[in-house]
Amino acid sequence: MRSVAASIAFGMLLAAGCAGAPSQGPLRSAVEPPERLVAPKSLPDDWFVAQASVDRTPSHGGQWTRIYARTAASIPDASVATGVGEEPDIGVPEPRDRVDLGATRGVMGRRKGWYVVTWQPAPDIPVYVAARGMTRDQVLDLARAARFREADGSLRLAPNVLPAGFELQASAPIGPLGPTPRREVVALVDGTGAHRVTLDAFSGGAAVREVARFWALDGGAPLGGGRTRSRLLGDTVVLARGGADARGLEAILDGVGVVDDGEWRALRARVLDLPLTAFLTPSLQPGAGQPVMLGGVVDGQRWGVSITAGPGPVGGSYASFSHMVLDPDGMLAGGANGGAIDLSAPMRSLGGGTFGGGRGAGAVGVGVVPARTETLRVEVPGQQPATATLGPVGPDPSHRWYAVYLPGVTTPTTIVALDASGTEIARGTA
Repeated sequence: MRSVAASIAFGMLLAAGCAGAPSQGPLRSAVEPPERLVAPKSLPDDWFVAQASVDRTPSHGGQWTRIYARTAASIPDASVATGVGEEPDIGVPEPRDRVDLGATRGVMGRRKGWYVVTWQPAPDIPVYVAARGMTRDQVLDLARAARFREADGSLRLAPNVLPAGFELQASAPIGPLGPTPRREVVALVDGTGAHRVTLDAFSGGAAVREVARFWALDGGAPLGGGRTRSRLLGDTVVLARGGADARGLEAILDGVGVVDDGEWRALRARVLDLPLTAFLTPSLQPGAGQPVMLGGVVDGQRWGVSITAGPGPVGGSYASFSHMVLDPDGMLAGGANGGAIDLSAPMRSLGGGTFGGGRGAGAVGVGVVPARTETLRVEVPGQQPATATLGPVGPDPSHRWYAVYLPGVTTPTTIVALDASGTEIARGTA
């Protein structure tokens, strides 16, 4: 993304008719942490907790959503917002049409009472107009009249191009993908990993409630994908978004209530019980067999790898794997790798991934060792030895899989294979 786009948080909207900080108005408020934590008291069967975090840092400036309508009460009937996103047509409802916007072309879609137009006024700067309760021609006219200013990253609509009587009704930093900053976040996933629901909880003034309600109209915003539902618990807004069906989202929201510190800690601890199938994506390597999934819990972090093996493109065996490391505050690392497997050697490292950043560092390693290995010791300079996780025999009868995660380690380590008697049978580098 270009520098101006890099400062625009994903999914946050830049509303029509202004630039920079939002203008003062009766319905303008920042997103604040909820006064009391809220969370699901119960979950549907086969749903799990993938994240439970809260951010109480002071509010900061950013890009604000502005909702324009004749009155606040009329927002559900007719309203318009403009925005800046990451992808030109992300979440635009089907069917989509290519439309002429004068200086450029865009994509237009419709769902229920929504029209959405997206385009790029400059390279890597996708913008959009989202409107409800208007005709197709009215929305196209608004999109054609919008002007993007790269100097301040604003998408502008002059007051004279808005429908008669339309004024700014609410301004808050909440986009179709949620608020900025994210305050309380609870991420849920089903056991297959195919469906995910994110609960955002936050507080603020009347503007926060109005903008959140706007994005949940008709069961979900036109951008961002999935369905959206909102619920007000006292002064706390809860937005539920994701891949569950409408009844599933309602069931999850019905289970949300105020929790105390003990209940919150228990919820965060459930992240460590997340099934591997819920957060790992198997490789789609052609000709590969069933994936082998290995993982565990180390120092309050859940980690796992998914390995698939099959014939190599020029003969021999080839393995690919994906890995992920997460904790209750979210994902720490993830990626994919692969390579040819030299089965003539007693042990073979397939590599892995190292990471480092504000929330920690570590390394994930994957490979094969002799099939009769019963313990795989990992020797880290200056630390106590660790033990790798051993998998089933494969990809041939003389080897078996292994995987290891080492928090805080980013340098090569030595692995030592031991048989059932504790005798060393192989040694190598991971």
